[in-house]
Amino acid sequence: MAPDHKALLIDSFQKEKLKILMCGDGTNDCPALRTANVGVSLGSPEASMASHFTYTKQDISCLFHLLKEGKCALSASMQTFKFMIMYSVLCYIAAIFLMYHSSNVSDMQGFFLDLFLIYPLEWFVSQTDPMDELTYERPIDSLFSFPIVLSLLGHIIISIIFQYGGYYYLKYKFKWEDLCMVTEEGDPEPCPENTIIYIINQFQLIFSAITLYKSKPFRRSILTNKMLILYLATGIIFTVYMTITDNERLKYAFDLFDFEIYEEESKNNEIIDKNHKRSGKNYYMISYYLLIISIINAIVTVLFEWVFVEIAKNYWWNKKAKKYKEKIKKEKSKEITKSFNNIEGEVPIRQYINLYYYERRKKIKNEEDNKDINFKDDNEDDAIELEDMAPNGKSVIK
Repeated sequence: MAPDHKALLIDSFQKEKLKILMCGDGTNDCPALRTANVGVSLGSPEASMASHFTYTKQDISCLFHLLKEGKCALSASMQTFKFMIMYSVLCYIAAIFLMYHSSNVSDMQGFFLDLFLIYPLEWFVSQTDPMDELTYERPIDSLFSFPIVLSLLGHIIISIIFQYGGYYYLKYKFKWEDLCMVTEEGDPEPCPENTIIYIINQFQLIFSAITLYKSKPFRRSILTNKMLILYLATGIIFTVYMTITDNERLKYAFDLFDFEIYEEESKNNEIIDKNHKRSGKNYYMISYYLLIISIINAIVTVLFEWVFVEIAKNYWWNKKAKKYKEKIKKEKSKEITKSFNNIEGEVPIRQYINLYYYERRKKIKNEEDNKDINFKDDNEDDAIELEDMAPNGKSVIK
């Protein structure tokens, strides 16, 4: 087959909305390698200039690893995008709530979330190796697909419920006074609203990195990514310590409200002391309630992502596969009512290939006229079928 014919054949497949991978080991394969969606050169310096990937050996064993790495990379990209979307939305929700209560996220809080929590997690999540076995399944390649949108919307709704619901539950239970204010420089003063929302938000981001991680069938288990496990464990331990500690320096550095100091001050304040007696709880217990709320939030998020979303995704895939099978069956059931000479527009791929062999046989038969030649090869049945289908022996390809 001529080099241009290879490129033409690949282009015909692509017009049928198929993704083509081409392997070539010579200069004559360059047009096809350039036209294909994925081109792999096999040890040829000339072919490597036109291909996407180069393999030094003269075999196609590299395709096994290439497909595994490709599916793993696409799956990791979708998970990373989901995590970054969740981070942006959660911080936006927290900022709106705090601005409504005359507060905001402090510089140190935002700096810690960006530099020491989000960016390292984003990097470590993408470092998991692919599975040893190559699966026939394909990863989701669109952020607007049904499973991705369902997962993101579910996470956002759950996060809003636990952020706002957790705050109003603690507000109703402990009944503290409104203490939020902003300094002349624009920095927020430590207040219960800021601390509660920030702690819950930080827990939500850490658990989002865990729940949004998908291993099988494209990536290995999260337990094989030791750096990710170590960083997640460190982040959880530090956040728990930040929540329950009485370290004044740490609270001052992160602009966190000290509920124990507020407990002591309430004894000398008649208004606060009245609310304190009415609540019947100590204010320092708010830190432990925050841990309980965060744990419940994590459990609900895990159940939603690993159970509900998986069930919905399987249903979506099965429905999509059923529609595709029905479409193929409907196309196969259509009878050809026009002759090949009357076909307008582009010739379908299968007919193009069959007609190629038909023309080749016709040419050989004309050259070997009046000779007894048995012409047999792997595609003889297709040629005979096309001879019967072609009207008066006329050809379509010119």
